[in-house]
Amino acid sequence: MKRIIATLSCLCLTLLVMAQTNFRHITFEEAKTAAKAEGKLVFVDFYTEWCGPCKKMASAVFPQPKVGEMMNAKFVSIKIDAEKGEGVKLAKQYNVTAYPTFIIADTEGKEMGRVLGLRYYDDLKNDIERIIDPNKSPEVVKKRFANGERTADVVCAYTALLLDEAQESRNRKTYDEAVAKTDSIVASYYGSLSDAEKVKDENLFVYSKFMRSPKDACCQFAIANLSKFKQPMQHEVDSIVRMVYDYSINKWLNGNEKIDANDYTAVRKTISDMGFNKDGHLDVAYGFIDEYMKGDPNTYIEYCKQHYSGLQEMQKTYFLSSYATLFKDADNDTKQKASRFLRISLPNMEFTEMFLAMMQIRELEGGGH
Repeated sequence: MKRIIATLSCLCLTLLVMAQTNFRHITFEEAKTAAKAEGKLVFVDFYTEWCGPCKKMASAVFPQPKVGEMMNAKFVSIKIDAEKGEGVKLAKQYNVTAYPTFIIADTEGKEMGRVLGLRYYDDLKNDIERIIDPNKSPEVVKKRFANGERTADVVCAYTALLLDEAQESRNRKTYDEAVAKTDSIVASYYGSLSDAEKVKDENLFVYSKFMRSPKDACCQFAIANLSKFKQPMQHEVDSIVRMVYDYSINKWLNGNEKIDANDYTAVRKTISDMGFNKDGHLDVAYGFIDEYMKGDPNTYIEYCKQHYSGLQEMQKTYFLSSYATLFKDADNDTKQKASRFLRISLPNMEFTEMFLAMMQIRELEGGGH
């Protein structure tokens, strides 16, 4: 029996390792040789020990089975510390100045393209396909869309391309216009689908990239038809819907969205009906919103003093990111009281909380210290 358990444990460990992205412990030259022998390309993850997004990619993205399946089929992948060993020379050779930077190279080491920064599965997949798939290059994707092709593949690639180009422009107006345009494109595409098509794996991008509000058509459909999605898509859609509803509560928590009593009641009902709050993680946030809706800012400040510590870490971040907005119409005395609550709380805050709190204090006190 012990031997069977040991064998099964080894098998499970082997399958787990196979499922994630296989970063090989070899040099760049050895990676090129291996890629040539296996008919693959070379994927280089340039990172540094101090880079937060690099660590996030390593812990939360590359270990995912679907990421590993994609990466292992196409690449011989290696990690290169840009500040140590051969990494110093290679980072200079490929002009790597930001981290993480992912270089895709052919078997001769010629760069085919690069991906910058933290990327989750959908974005990483789109970025990689633009580089290695001739049918997914920006020029071809734009042409296919202009010619009227509206497959999931093209809509996903085209909208991702528009958003990436807008983001690279570093112009807020350009990006907002791109968001509006891509939202319209996806809404039109999604509206043309049958119910059977809406639950297909190829349309996961709609839910993961364009579902932002409980009022979105795709969110309403997902809520009503969750059981019709096949696994693992069902699990992913369920997780996204939960995040959308959490986000709705967080927006009301920090004042970024005016609280409509009917909408708030409807959202809470759906959360309850769907069992999204079985662990009670929203209970304290509900209390904040309920208290704020009573309309007495001074009583609300006292409530904050008593219950702030009960908020979860992410809820604290949302709460502090726009706390001053909750008192934009209050008189100066009330704003000072709201500020004093933050000042008193500073010694018990983590660094991120403290930074956000100081920003809100400055706003509440009119830029003072």
